[in-house]
Amino acid sequence: MRPITLTMQAFGSYGEKTVIDFQKATQNVFLITGDTGAGKSTIFDAMAFALFGEASSSANKKDGAELQSQYTDAEPYVELTFSQMRDGVENIYTIRRSPRHRVAYKKKEGYKAIKESVELILPDQGQYSENKKEVDQKIEEIIGLNKGQFMQVAMIAQGEFMEVLRAKSDEKKKIFQGLFHTKIYEKIVEELAQRKKENESEMEKVRNACQADVAQIICDDSEEICLLKEEVIEENQVTVPILEELVEALKKGRIQIDTLFEELQSIKREKEEAFFLAQKEVLMARKLLEDFLQCEQEKDELEKLFGEGEKIKEREKRAKKVLDAQELVALYQIWNKKREEKSGCEQLLFVKKKELPELEEKLEEERQRKEETRKLFDVQMLAFEKVKNQVEQMSPLFEEQRENVLAIAKMEKRQQEIQSTLLKEERELRKLRDNQLHWQERWEEVSNIQVEIVRAQQVLREVTEKEERAQRRKEERKLYDELLIKYDYFLEEYQKEDKKANSLYTQFLDEQAGVLAKEKLRENEPCPVCGSLHHPHPYQFRGNEEISREIVDRQRQIVENTKEKLEAVSRQMGERKVSIDELSRGLEDEERIEEEKNQAEEILKKLKEKEEIAQALKHNLELARRRIPEKEQFVEEKKREAEECTYQLTRLGLRNEEIQRQFVFSSEEEMKKLLEKERAKKERLQLLEKESEESFLSYEKEAANVRLIISSAEADLPRKKEEEMGAYQEYATAAKQRGMENGVWVEYTKYPKEDAILWQDQAKEYDEELARKSGRLDLLKATIAGKEKPDIEFFEKVQEERQREKSEVEEKLQFIQQKRKINEGVQRRLEIKLSEQEKMMMEQARVSSLYERLAGKRTGARMDIETFVLRYYLQRILHSANTRFLQMSSGQFCLEMVDEENAGAGKNKGLDLMVYSNVTGKRREIRTLSGGESFMAALSLALGMADHIQETTSSIHLDVMFIDEGFGALDDRSRNDAIRVLQEMAGGKKMVGIISHVTELKQMLENQLVVKKDQSGSHAKWIIG
Repeated sequence: MRPITLTMQAFGSYGEKTVIDFQKATQNVFLITGDTGAGKSTIFDAMAFALFGEASSSANKKDGAELQSQYTDAEPYVELTFSQMRDGVENIYTIRRSPRHRVAYKKKEGYKAIKESVELILPDQGQYSENKKEVDQKIEEIIGLNKGQFMQVAMIAQGEFMEVLRAKSDEKKKIFQGLFHTKIYEKIVEELAQRKKENESEMEKVRNACQADVAQIICDDSEEICLLKEEVIEENQVTVPILEELVEALKKGRIQIDTLFEELQSIKREKEEAFFLAQKEVLMARKLLEDFLQCEQEKDELEKLFGEGEKIKEREKRAKKVLDAQELVALYQIWNKKREEKSGCEQLLFVKKKELPELEEKLEEERQRKEETRKLFDVQMLAFEKVKNQVEQMSPLFEEQRENVLAIAKMEKRQQEIQSTLLKEERELRKLRDNQLHWQERWEEVSNIQVEIVRAQQVLREVTEKEERAQRRKEERKLYDELLIKYDYFLEEYQKEDKKANSLYTQFLDEQAGVLAKEKLRENEPCPVCGSLHHPHPYQFRGNEEISREIVDRQRQIVENTKEKLEAVSRQMGERKVSIDELSRGLEDEERIEEEKNQAEEILKKLKEKEEIAQALKHNLELARRRIPEKEQFVEEKKREAEECTYQLTRLGLRNEEIQRQFVFSSEEEMKKLLEKERAKKERLQLLEKESEESFLSYEKEAANVRLIISSAEADLPRKKEEEMGAYQEYATAAKQRGMENGVWVEYTKYPKEDAILWQDQAKEYDEELARKSGRLDLLKATIAGKEKPDIEFFEKVQEERQREKSEVEEKLQFIQQKRKINEGVQRRLEIKLSEQEKMMMEQARVSSLYERLAGKRTGARMDIETFVLRYYLQRILHSANTRFLQMSSGQFCLEMVDEENAGAGKNKGLDLMVYSNVTGKRREIRTLSGGESFMAALSLALGMADHIQETTSSIHLDVMFIDEGFGALDDRSRNDAIRVLQEMAGGKKMVGIISHVTELKQMLENQLVVKKDQSGSHAKWIIG
């Protein structure tokens, strides 16, 4: 990610629209300078807000209202255009984000709130989405970092240098987790914790199940099983030995239960026999008592039945009269029906004889009308046939004329199409011939393009070889610069160690001379060196340790070793210098080579385009050579078709004139109208003739029917009179036989026949019931003869006593059976659970051990697996960071992780950092560093993180770093080293922006973005030195 332009309007201290074009900088390291409060850090806020919707500082978060500028009422927004490399292609994105702000109403007082909005313009200039959440996720996907990660490696805000440096291991883990995708290890620990929890839950379920099963055991208080049962139920942790002891006790109890069960089975059989005997006696007593009661009941019912007999017999007599009356009703109805039939026949004969003369008169009228209609139809039929024959003769001529007209229209259309096609093809033929001449001329111009391409490719290869040599020269120079740093370091070490060796040697000589002087100098005796007689200050030893020859020789050996290293580096520098000179021979500067390469590529590109044009021209010429003869042949064919059309039109016109002379009718329409008119007359007369015929036949049929009815009625009338008389005689005879003459039977017809039948059935049933009850009473008297009425309560009490004794034994048996069944089930389930629990305990021990180890839950081993993995990444980051830290601190300090032995002691310190001093050879806490040292350490760590992310994550391309303040705490040398490190890092494509008030930086950095603030707000302007 590399910013191109940043636009701010009504944002923070920037009121007017301000555009910062980062491409104007001629160097990759530039300074952002200005007075305190001018708006330098607001540039950070704007860039962070555009990317993540939040200001840059995590300690001083600002909401939308605070981000809105107080210098203008314009719409606040930030627009960031940046480039992002993906698969070797540079993609340009633009983000426009407006913070939550207030806008004054136009027509009333007050303000309305406007929500935050964001737009993301993709490289194809299309807008990604209007959903803020989706856009924010897409931006993080493009950059590959969230805000927290971005602020640690790309944009270090003021006062936040030390967050990663001083952060505890757990805090570093959260930062590194997203960068290095180590969340999988956290998920592994979570999965193990879940499995551990599930296993514990399963074991708890097994324990609860065991307790639930044991609670079902049936036992007496005195049994051993009860004691074990209470122990299992009351214990929180059910152990395997207790369950095994309980299972053995259940097995022993089973034998005792079986013995007791057999004894109770024998007692049960005895009690059942006594109960069945008492039950049988109760049944016999109940049967005898029932016979006594039944006998008394039958006597009462028989007496009641005798009382109802007279009424039933009376109804039986009435039923016979009703049934006789019903038979007479049927005979009377038959007689009445025959009488009505006779009267109807006489009436019909009278009516039909009256209708017959009228029908015969109408029949004669219809016969005459039919004859007249038939004559008219014959005349019209002759006229129709004449017109029909004329139409049949003229129709083919009219049809032929119509076909000729259609053929002429079709032929004229065809002729027009041919003429149009002919004109079009002739134009295309002329155009094709012109194009052929034009293509031939252009082909002659570009036909030798291949020679030029080969020449351009040769030039490009030569320039590419130069570029490779320049790249190797650049690498050699980099190695030379690294060796130069080493040389300066070893030179300083050599001078320091040599100075120390000389000091030791001088001190050694002084001590030797002092020893001699101390032993030989005497007051008032001359000194062998100066000749003085007074010696007020003889040599005194400076320390407890005496400087020996061995110490001096050892120091001189250190000096020699340092000198050898210095000479080795010097030789390597000489070799690199020779290599650089060799590669530089005949080689221009890199910018010139790059320019030559671009020119060669541009020339080759244009030649390739010309080659494509030449190939297209060649293809077009070949196509023209094939198509011109084809076009010429096609034009000739169309001309012949046009002549044929002209001939056919002439022929058809002459034929139509000949047909016109043969017509009898003026037109085909007139001919058809006349034919239809004659046909209509014919059909109308034909219809009249048919109607006349049908009317005549209808009257003729009706007259025949009337004659037939008269004849039939005259034949049927004597028979019907005879039948009527016979029916009357049958009815009168039957009434006399039943004693119901003169209509007496009519009185009994008010009773329904069903009632009469019911009365007869009741009388029959009465007789049958009387006979049945008399016989049953005789049988019951014979059954109880000589017997006393039994005392049923006595026999029932005996039966209840036997039932109670039997139930007591059965309850004991049922309890024993239930006890045996339940205890056996509990025993089987406990045996299965014992096997399951043993396996689960082994699995739980394995999972718990693995979880505690990977989660850092063990005493003295608090470092979890994710921290252990992240130590690998942090070690690589520190390798890169220490390269910078050593340079900035002049070789004094480097960063180290807490060693593995102490990383898990007490709490997780696996990612905690220590600082190692090359001067003292000791490690100390990070917090003991001074302000300037802490700044260098934090900056080195941020640079190391950025390097590692760039190397290991192909989807993340961080080509930018902004640093807000911190340089003021450095001395001149450290500041120069820090700037040199940043310049080396930015030597490629990385952009480094520094916000600082330090005056010396203004002299060191030529490119400066100067921020000033006036009454209208902040303004930014580039100054390129």
